[in-house]
Amino acid sequence: MAIAVCHDGDGGFRYHAVGAEQSWRGRVDAPSKEAAIFNAMAAIRADAPGMDRVRFLVSLPGTSPLWRHAHEIAVLLSGSSVEWPGLTDLPLMEAARAGFVPPKVETPWPETAPRPPGMPPAPPDVSPLCSQTR
Repeated sequence: MAIAVCHDGDGGFRYHAVGAEQSWRGRVDAPSKEAAIFNAMAAIRADAPGMDRVRFLVSLPGTSPLWRHAHEIAVLLSGSSVEWPGLTDLPLMEAARAGFVPPKVETPWPETAPRPPGMPPAPPDVSPLCSQTR
């Protein structure tokens, strides 16, 4: 199961986890990204106690304190392990990160309506100025 977290600006973190059959999302209060990941893992384990073994995939630098506590995490969250994602796990990691990107809405904006701030300008009209008929 791939798990990603992002700072929510209110002193907490949002998480999105994607497994083979299910996904989870939520918010946790934590002082650091590593603590947020642990709290999210604990919340997921509490939400789905029937899961036998869970391999949590997290993309953190090798110097992260989380890696020094991987054994303690396995003891505290019975049946869980925390690992660095391999190449075959990258699509799962991308799916976890994609939970934070707002969906792109491809609706045309009426040319006569005012455009909201930050919206890119309308594409230029490249239709011909006049047409020839025979």
